Amino acid sequence: MSSYDKRCEYNRNHSYSLFKMKAILIILNSNYLVTEVRKVIRELKEQDKEQFISMVDAFYHSEAVLHAIPKENILNTFDEVISGSPYAKVYIFEEQGEIAGYGQISLTYSNEAGGMAVWIEELYILEQFRGSGLGSTFLNFIKEEYASKAKRFRLEICESNKAAEKLYLRKGYTSLDYKQMLYDIDL
Repeated sequence: MSSYDKRCEYNRNHSYSLFKMKAILIILNSNYLVTEVRKVIRELKEQDKEQFISMVDAFYHSEAVLHAIPKENILNTFDEVISGSPYAKVYIFEEQGEIAGYGQISLTYSNEAGGMAVWIEELYILEQFRGSGLGSTFLNFIKEEYASKAKRFRLEICESNKAAEKLYLRKGYTSLDYKQMLYDIDL
């Protein structure tokens, strides 16, 4: 077994895996990702609440989405994720110790895919950190984290969000010919 294979071997007390890109990426305790340039992807924590709400609000007031959402929805998402929901996860991105963005995923089963589908619900990078590779790093992290569990990774983008589309195409995503429909339940 090579030293790389030994480092990747599962250890109950210090679970981690390595995978190679332009920088070495490390997943610690299954919820931290650190790169040599001090990029960190970690799960959302209670103390992230104010910054998370601010970033989600900025995301929903950007050209990446069709419309804003009520603050209540953001608070509900935060509470759902913090409570340990098996269906939703939020990851916070840090660069050089500063919060730089977030990504939110939802987990579901897809008969069409024949297994778990990971929906990349939201991917938001603060303006000053855009272009630093955090989006690609997050997509690689999610792919690695769910590679043995998921059959499909899925996301949606607005037609006008060409920068995001370019990133997703570069990462191997393809377009679907589906028209999405929804029915909201007012409580």
